[in-house]
Amino acid sequence: MKITTAGIFGVLFLTMASSIAAQRSGISLLAGTWDAVVTPRVCATGAPITTFKAAYIFSPGGTFSGVSSGTGSGGRGREQLGVWKHVEGDQYRFRIKAYLFNTAGVVTSYQIVTHDAALYDDALIWSSTGDSRTFSLDGVQINVGCSTIVAGRVEEP
Repeated sequence: MKITTAGIFGVLFLTMASSIAAQRSGISLLAGTWDAVVTPRVCATGAPITTFKAAYIFSPGGTFSGVSSGTGSGGRGREQLGVWKHVEGDQYRFRIKAYLFNTAGVVTSYQIVTHDAALYDDALIWSSTGDSRTFSLDGVQINVGCSTIVAGRVEEP
């Protein structure tokens, strides 16, 4: 099989065009580092309970890492790991896991947070709503809560 320069450039052009189209369609626009304000809420009424700050990283390929200043973790920030995906347009969904500790620093349970996020047109801000489910270490659900998040992109210096 003979490979021509025109054929190679054609493949490169199609690859670049599909990458640009994917970026414009929102697939990779959530990727980056974000400063967030998390507001746990009463699920039945939507009333805020408290707020705390967090830092999130949505990596290309769908992995997530973060840390929050929320309490309930032995007085230290909660490290979080998870996954995210593009749903359609400017809509995303993410799921994160965090272990919870008592004041002695012993793990007591874990939390799974699932949110649906909407990225604003400028791709510098997003907001989300969702729930958090707390489980005992043997996997029995012991609590459910609701929350909202508003986040701003951390831009390059």
